[in-house]
Amino acid sequence: NAGTGATTGDWFIKFFAPWCHHCQALVDRWDQTATELKSGVPAINVGRIDATANKKVQERFKAHVFPALILFRQGQLYRYPIENKRSVEELVDFARSGYAKVTPEPVPRPPTWLDKQLEFFWHDMEHILDIRKSAATVLVIGSFLAGVVCTLICTRLCCGRRSSTVEAGKKSQS
Repeated sequence: NAGTGATTGDWFIKFFAPWCHHCQALVDRWDQTATELKSGVPAINVGRIDATANKKVQERFKAHVFPALILFRQGQLYRYPIENKRSVEELVDFARSGYAKVTPEPVPRPPTWLDKQLEFFWHDMEHILDIRKSAATVLVIGSFLAGVVCTLICTRLCCGRRSSTVEAGKKSQS
């Protein structure tokens, strides 16, 4: 429930990649941080996500640099600054109060069915652009012309009915 955290509280998450040396070096300190945060008041949940095995989650939260440390708190997310040291003390301080020094971001909503379909469409369009730039131009112009034709047909059908209805009304009044 990353959107609100209402049911489970705050979460401090480490997005990692198994091949990342910085991630591997952080394992023990992350475990110590988890112990401290879970035993504190209020308790803060701590977790980790293998970004290589969870690409959609990685993309949703834009965790592109490893390790990406993100605090989820009351519907906002706070990214641990890359330039900060990663000692247990600094990690705990960030999760407890240091996050306030960072600009919060709204937690991105999960993708909808339509988002997934549009992603598929845009992926295809990017592929077409990479392969054949002229084909993409033809698709754009063709789509525009198809839209114009559909608009003209719909306008003619709607306006044609209205004018014939008005003429029939005038004839019945005479």
